This record gives sequence, C-alpha cells and structure tokens, in this order.
Amino acid sequence: MSVVALTCPKCGGTISRDREVCEYCGTFYVVKEGKVLSLFDMPATDENLAKLIRLTNLQMKHLLAATRGGMVQWKRIVSEEETERISFTARNDLREEFQREPTIGEVIARINTYLLPKQTESAMKEAFLSYIIIFIIGFVFFLLFLLFIFRV
Repeated sequence: MSVVALTCPKCGGTISRDREVCEYCGTFYVVKEGKVLSLFDMPATDENLAKLIRLTNLQMKHLLAATRGGMVQWKRIVSEEETERISFTARNDLREEFQREPTIGEVIARINTYLLPKQTESAMKEAFLSYIIIFIIGFVFFLLFLLFIFRV
C-alpha cells in the first residue's frame, strides 16, 4: 500500500488531514475515504452547512485579529447569528426551488444575493463621504491658492 499525498482540489497544493482550510488558496475542504473534496461541492446538509458557518466565523476572527493593529479594519456586515440564520434560509429556499439538496457553493451564491444590497449601500455611503471630503480639501487648497496669487 503506497502513501498518497493529499492535494487541494482547487490549487493543487499539499494539504494536511488535520486542517480544514488550504493554507495556499483558502479553500475549505473535506477528506472522505482518502479523497479530498471541496466543501463547496458538497451537499448543503445540516452538518456541512454548520461546518461552513464554523469555518467562516473562525476565518473572520483570524482576519479581525490580524488587522486589529494595522490600518485595515475588517468590517462584518452581519453577526455570527445572522450568518447562521441567512445560511439556513438560503439552503431552504434553494431546496424548494431546485427540488433537491443544493451544494454549499450554491448556498453561498444565494447568500451573496441576500448580502449584496447591504454591501452596496455601505459602499455607496463610504464613497459619498470620501467624495465630500476630497471636495472640501480641494476647495480649501483652491482658496489658499487664490490667497497666495492675489496676496491681499
């Protein structure tokens, strides 16, 4: 019997049995019967969906810890409880629509359609405030330029 190295189904990087996320590309995976499967291709059973939610929340916590001291701040759009509620709602909606068990990837695509309006609204507010600040700074520099030119 030969030993076979496990590789990520997405990037082909070597992975470990004791981890659940590829360290090279971030793909969530499951090892079943010696085969490595992407979690996104798995059926959205309660067990797989709970695993996705747990891994996503764990990943969010790592991102928060990594960015807390730096310039970049990770913003959660929804709470952990809301993530769970939205995930199971999306899965149940897709079950009714497809008349079969959706995959985790299909559930994630549906979740993104739920969250996109929140992300878009937030991004629009931030962009608007940025434009206002840039306009004010530009106007101040214009006034300073006029004062310098005409030296009243």
